[in-house]
Amino acid sequence: MSSRRAQYLAELGIPVYRLRTAPAAGEAGEAATQPDFAADPAPGVQVSGARARGQNPAVASGSDWELLAREVAQCTRCELHGSRTQTVFGIGARDAPLMVVGEAPGAEEDRQGEPFVGPAGQLLNAMLAAIGFGRAEVYIANILKCRPPRNRDPRPEEAAACMAYLERQIALVRPRALLAVGR
Repeated sequence: MSSRRAQYLAELGIPVYRLRTAPAAGEAGEAATQPDFAADPAPGVQVSGARARGQNPAVASGSDWELLAREVAQCTRCELHGSRTQTVFGIGARDAPLMVVGEAPGAEEDRQGEPFVGPAGQLLNAMLAAIGFGRAEVYIANILKCRPPRNRDPRPEEAAACMAYLERQIALVRPRALLAVGR
């Protein structure tokens, strides 16, 4: 982490956590410098694409993303599909070290098909800039891929219906950190 980012985080009162890694074989006491991409996924995360084929997920093929985006666009798992203009899949660097996850798209996101483009997006952009990230350097997604009516809070059953899509996005991006925003 750059000293500039560390300084911003310290000024905001945000603790900085470092990834703990096991010592490499034969190197007792020395930590490996890279996370192990071959490690088992978190419980409930469905692995697909490059990682399921035993490849480094950091080089997941575009077809993995295209397949997932098509699945999301055709989704009818909950009643929200009936009122959407379009799905709001996600945007940003597909190998980003930071992934931002919001709750659900709003009216402007539903119109544009991109998360965090309204007033909340302007605030997010400013927050990212404060810690040294541009919007294009992170991956941004929502739990829900369709806008709830009148921007109401997501219902548990709606979040559950979309969760597999978000988990697959996380598995493809393999971010070092997740930033959950919203309630």
